[in-house]
Amino acid sequence: MRPANKDKLLETIEAVHAAGLDEALWPEALGGATRLLGANCATLETLALPNLEHLEFRGFDIPPADQLLYLREYVPLSPRTRFAANQRSGALIWDHQMMTEAAMDHDPFYQGFLRKVDLRYFYGGVVKQDGHEMTAVTFHRARQQGHADRHEIELMGRLLPHIRQAFSVTQRLREQRNKVNALQAALDWLADGVALLAADGTVLYANAALEEIARRNDGIAIARRVIRLTSPAAASNLATALGAVARLKGGEPTVAIQDFSVARRSPVPPYFLSVRPVTHGDLRFSRSMAVALLFVHDPLQRQRRASEIFREALGLTEAEANLAQALQDGMGVADYARSRGLSVNTAYTHLRRVKEKTGCKHMAELIRWLNDLHLPLRRDK
Repeated sequence: MRPANKDKLLETIEAVHAAGLDEALWPEALGGATRLLGANCATLETLALPNLEHLEFRGFDIPPADQLLYLREYVPLSPRTRFAANQRSGALIWDHQMMTEAAMDHDPFYQGFLRKVDLRYFYGGVVKQDGHEMTAVTFHRARQQGHADRHEIELMGRLLPHIRQAFSVTQRLREQRNKVNALQAALDWLADGVALLAADGTVLYANAALEEIARRNDGIAIARRVIRLTSPAAASNLATALGAVARLKGGEPTVAIQDFSVARRSPVPPYFLSVRPVTHGDLRFSRSMAVALLFVHDPLQRQRRASEIFREALGLTEAEANLAQALQDGMGVADYARSRGLSVNTAYTHLRRVKEKTGCKHMAELIRWLNDLHLPLRRDK
């Protein structure tokens, strides 16, 4: 291979691997490959098997996918697609493998679609074929350019393994992002605050409940992606817990991690914090590995959320929901009345209505019912 052509191949390979890491760069990578191979345009498409439904469509120097009649009308007619779907991963494919010039002249795909967009020939390869999906890269040429020659097919053979590797990286990164997004969505529903921490204590992710706690800055804050605790004793406990996680990760089998409280500036019950090691090696956020989960339990937040759910799910009034929450927390009716400045008769009136709405006839039955009703989730207002 001539030095100039070798340089172009290396540049194209570099662009392809860059696209693997950032899928927004695939059109640019396909453009470089198109110029290297002497084609007019290129496509990278994924189809479901066996119905050949398009799952992904990328291209260079062609209209957007939704503007192509190919996707709406001509895929079932394409002999190329059917041919590629029957090849193994890594196979090189081109026109005269599958049909003659005379057959092209009478084929509805070649005459009904390709002729209208001034294209005729193709060459490319099967990027992936697993029986469920097929991904193929295709480089297109006009009739006057003729078939790909031996040298161009040889170049395609050198380039295809890199395209396959880069596309595999794209898929793995996308799967990882989907896992992370699903995890974040799940954590955002929790009533308790949750953070994923790196080994140095950096906050890699904080769920919505923790962000709300941090914004109040009442004993707990997040500054420059670090958890800040107002209490020096609590800050020391957090550092000790993270050190214990590090020793567990290092193989010490008997390290204990203690939960601890964090006092607030305001005269209300403290937060309760728990630090637990992350045991799954695939929880990656940003460029770091999450080594610990921090849970922040806010008794007041849980009471507010539980009261909201009691009202919405059971149809209780605010007063009835507050009583139900107190009963679930173990408070007696008389004590609840005193804490709220209510008469005992009023509290028992609320109790009677709670029993009616929950279908419970006796106090013991109601308490069991409430204790069996776990309310760990957040509800958006």
